[in-house]
Amino acid sequence: MNARHAGTLGRLAAAVHSGPLDRALIDGADPQSSPRLAARAATLTSVRRRASLADGIERWVRALEQPSSRHRVMPARDATADSAAGLRELVARLRAADPPPARAVALAQRLVSDGAASPAYGNDTAALRRGVEQARVAFVAPTRVGLSYRSPDGAWVHGRRDG
Repeated sequence: MNARHAGTLGRLAAAVHSGPLDRALIDGADPQSSPRLAARAATLTSVRRRASLADGIERWVRALEQPSSRHRVMPARDATADSAAGLRELVARLRAADPPPARAVALAQRLVSDGAASPAYGNDTAALRRGVEQARVAFVAPTRVGLSYRSPDGAWVHGRRDG
């Protein structure tokens, strides 16, 4: 099997198992710890996926100002209105040039795509606010690899063990 074929199989497996892989990334799994997690992280952080997610969040927030007569399931208005500023910030971070941590994108995606489990659909204003804040913080939180971490400005800080 050539490398290209193996990469395609890895991306396909990551797409089929996206739910569990997203949960693992949200829980803090290192994307480089398995080929499936790496493939899923690459998909989540791709420009195309981030743009699509940002578009979806924008439509969600815009629906507050321009209610549609179409019959479709939309997040609850009260919860969305309360978190609109945070949701707009997520859109800006998703559209940023630098790829964000996969965990941050998975958290943002869970807010809009997890239907019954999303606090937005249950009109749980406080829970949606917490979810938006958790995703927002994940965009700026340092990325850790062992004792080293990457700060929000992109610089790597290398830790060491004293002893």
